[in-house]
Amino acid sequence: MKMDLEQAYMRVQRDSLFAFLYDDGHIEPVYDLHAPWSEKSVHLLPGSFNPLHMAHESMHEAIDKTDSFVAYEMSMERIDKEFLDIKELESRLSQFHGKGKVFVNRWPYFIQKAGILRNWDLTFHIGIDTAIRLVEAHGIAGIQGIHSDFFVYDRIWENRQQGLDNCMVFSNRTPLNFHKGISPEEALLGLSSTAIRAGIQDREGHLLKG
Repeated sequence: MKMDLEQAYMRVQRDSLFAFLYDDGHIEPVYDLHAPWSEKSVHLLPGSFNPLHMAHESMHEAIDKTDSFVAYEMSMERIDKEFLDIKELESRLSQFHGKGKVFVNRWPYFIQKAGILRNWDLTFHIGIDTAIRLVEAHGIAGIQGIHSDFFVYDRIWENRQQGLDNCMVFSNRTPLNFHKGISPEEALLGLSSTAIRAGIQDREGHLLKG
């Protein structure tokens, strides 16, 4: 069954287990959590992408795509925010033309994503800031109970470069399903979607004002 973006959006709204793949304007519905590519090792790079920037793209490029399916991942349902409206979703998806596929769903929590996709060989690619928030929410043991692996990338966090090898949160123990990712070049580590929206940075990390 062919779908356009509006049809896929409405289906996600009324069916919490429905998702779709967006690929340069083409919509591939994912029914019953099964797709041809779900038989492979699936690597997802989650985010709100408001906007997409060079650090996201650098992480995407660093993922080993040999015998794997790789996509950005976006939830229309957001923690402590309104459900993403279709105009905003269309605007965000338009950034990805020629830059990669986007797996769209309504699962804002990692434990949700991993639980729903429990039959997939699933790996998430996240920044150290997100990894810290996961530890704060679930604890080390709780993270190890999430049915997925996580590759964690360095970022400028609290005014210094942090990663799994030097972050105090992980000084005593790192979750067994956390692995060090190949981080973007140093100039991109401090990129922030918030700063870009505020006009402080551009999407390549150049300072516009401060």
